[in-house]
Amino acid sequence: MPDIHGNIEGIRKSVLDEMKTLYDLQLEPEPRLVKRWLGRLGPELFFQWTALAKADAGAKFPDRAPGAARWEQVEALARQILAERPCLTLRDLEADGNDALARGLRGPAVGRALAALPQFAAAHTVAAFFGMGAEPDTRAFLHEVLAAGKRLCLPVCGPAQREMHMAAVTCLDSLVPGAFGIPQPQKGAPAVLPQAVDLCLVPCVAADKAGGRLGHGGGYYDAFLPLLRPGSTAVLCCFSWQLLARVPMEEHDVRLPLVATEHGVLKAAAFQGDL
Repeated sequence: MPDIHGNIEGIRKSVLDEMKTLYDLQLEPEPRLVKRWLGRLGPELFFQWTALAKADAGAKFPDRAPGAARWEQVEALARQILAERPCLTLRDLEADGNDALARGLRGPAVGRALAALPQFAAAHTVAAFFGMGAEPDTRAFLHEVLAAGKRLCLPVCGPAQREMHMAAVTCLDSLVPGAFGIPQPQKGAPAVLPQAVDLCLVPCVAADKAGGRLGHGGGYYDAFLPLLRPGSTAVLCCFSWQLLARVPMEEHDVRLPLVATEHGVLKAAAFQGDL
């Protein structure tokens, strides 16, 4: 862990440059959340973040520093997780969105695979996402959903972890920057209940062929996916280079039945007899 003395502003700038909303995020010492933020940031930036947060908590509560104690628990848990080596990161994949472009991979190829699904043809309401960074560019697919006369909804994320709902979109030009700078529906856009979703597209940092998913660390989809009604279909969306032999899973993590890449849609091994 870096020494923060004399370097607090440098750490602050490094953290805020990487993730603008990170500074105000309160991370609880829970293995699932810590593991996913390690995967999102990598160990170096993760411990810079915790060092800054712990220092700020100590400044606010110099006598008791309850927040600082919590961050020490987070750091101890992170060191334990790293010692056991279950955490995969984008650095482990040795690729990012620019690498995908260099390899000739584009989001539209993933979108075409999704549009060929019989579940897409039958769907009335499609919950999707606006691809950012290393995620497939989904814009062409979003336009196709609207052109097909289906109801399109996109995530609206709140400031708290796991706070996400879907809202209807009729035109992509109406989207506004939301959490983490991701385009989302405007305030007041009609909410769409999870039970109304027929087809749900799910982003990830990495996935495996058993339907396991490594997310971005906020727990948004972990909270949302169990709310989908029986009979709806959730599909992991990623590039083939993001498919790994295994991603770390907790017992409450949700495996998904389908994985869409630029090469087509894979039926997850854990669901081979179900679809």
